[in-house]
Amino acid sequence: MSRTRVTDAMLPRGAGAAGEVVPVPAASVILLRGEPFEVLMMRRHESSTFVPGAWVFPGGALDAADTEIAGEKGEEAALAICAVRELLEEAGIWLGGGDADAASRRAALAGDPSLFRTMAEDARAALPRLVPFERWITPAGIPKRYDTLFVLARTDDDSEGSPDELEGVELAWIRPADALARQNDGSMQLVFATIRILETLTSFASAAELVAACGARALPVRRPMLVIADGRKSIVLQEGE
Repeated sequence: MSRTRVTDAMLPRGAGAAGEVVPVPAASVILLRGEPFEVLMMRRHESSTFVPGAWVFPGGALDAADTEIAGEKGEEAALAICAVRELLEEAGIWLGGGDADAASRRAALAGDPSLFRTMAEDARAALPRLVPFERWITPAGIPKRYDTLFVLARTDDDSEGSPDELEGVELAWIRPADALARQNDGSMQLVFATIRILETLTSFASAAELVAACGARALPVRRPMLVIADGRKSIVLQEGE
């Protein structure tokens, strides 16, 4: 078992002040570019009710359309489709197939989110590109809880993206070690789960090695617990998490 002292900035808003909340299924993309690889991170809007101002991986809650598009492929596929949709909406990057460009797809969804159902075949084409990385369940005691599947995906070296200015206000391509260094010097706000994920990413020398290793293992499930003692907050993870 490990115990890590955390500050409020490393936790979702309202941590420690909530009763029992059922986690909402969600998904996020750890998008990889280049070698040595960089990851795409997004700074959340200051008005966010979950982790305002924090740098996160693009993602969000599962939608009914994601489940419909996945069909018989099941829950993990639905979450992967969710990750593809959220990456498009929040960062303007499309991992699926088809001839339409990302900008036109994003604009269409901004006007009518239900149009994602019309992109079903193109969205499913992204599934072979996605590799499950880890699953994180927001600790009890937090007003908004998510059961989030993080997936890996590689993109072109010249891929950029742009924030939607709603969920996210800034994007950055950054090496995991550099993001952790910025957390340490106070110039990049990261929450606990993101920090632990970045620490794991630094142990891989290349994107190819990372994707291969994750594709060959069982999916790790992280169930952090929030502990408050003497007014101080800590996150506890069981051995192996």
